[in-house]
Amino acid sequence: YVLRYAGMLDEAAQQCDTALSLDPGNYQFRSCSHVFEVLGNADRALVYLRLDPGSRWVLLNMPLYFKRAGKPAEARESVKEIPDDSPEHKLMTACFVQPSTVELEKVVESATPLFFADPDPENRYWDATVMASCGKKEIAVNLLRSAIAGHYCAYTALQTDRLLETLHGSPEFDQLLSAAKECQNKFLSERAQGSL
Repeated sequence: YVLRYAGMLDEAAQQCDTALSLDPGNYQFRSCSHVFEVLGNADRALVYLRLDPGSRWVLLNMPLYFKRAGKPAEARESVKEIPDDSPEHKLMTACFVQPSTVELEKVVESATPLFFADPDPENRYWDATVMASCGKKEIAVNLLRSAIAGHYCAYTALQTDRLLETLHGSPEFDQLLSAAKECQNKFLSERAQGSL
C-alpha cells in the first residue's frame, strides 16, 4: 500500500510479484491488480483479480479493469455481475451500460458527496477514474485534487492510467501532475531520511 500511495508503481509492482511468489493464492494481494492495470499490464492485473473470484471487491473492479484493457463490451457485461442493490451498480450502469444523461446526472449527483466523504484517498482516485470514464471531468479533477491532498501521490498513475487520458493536456491536469510530483518528492525525502 505504501508504495501505491507514494505513486511508486514500478516498485509496487515488484513488491506485489515478490509477495505473490512467497504466498501464492493469497486473496489479500488482489489490490495489486490496480498497480498493473494503471501501468497498462492487463494480463498481470488479471492474475491478481483471479485471486478472489466472485468477491464483491473483484466484481466492483472488473468494469474498470476491462475499460483500461480496451474492452468496452466486456466492461458493460461485467457491470451486470455487480449486485443490483449496490450504489456502484447504478453508477456503472448509467455510465457504461445504458448511458442516459438524465440518469447519469441523477446518480452522479447522489454519489458525489459520498466520494468526497470517503476518508481513503485511494478510493477518491478510483472514483475519479469512474467520473473521467463517464465524462464528468470537473468532478474527476476535484476528486484527484482531493486524493493528492490526502497524500495519494498519483504521479505515475496520472500519466499512465488510460481512464484519465481525457484529462491530459488541460491546465488542471498539469496542476494535478505538479501536485502529485510534489507529494511524491516529499515521500521520497522522508524515506531517505528514514522517517518512514
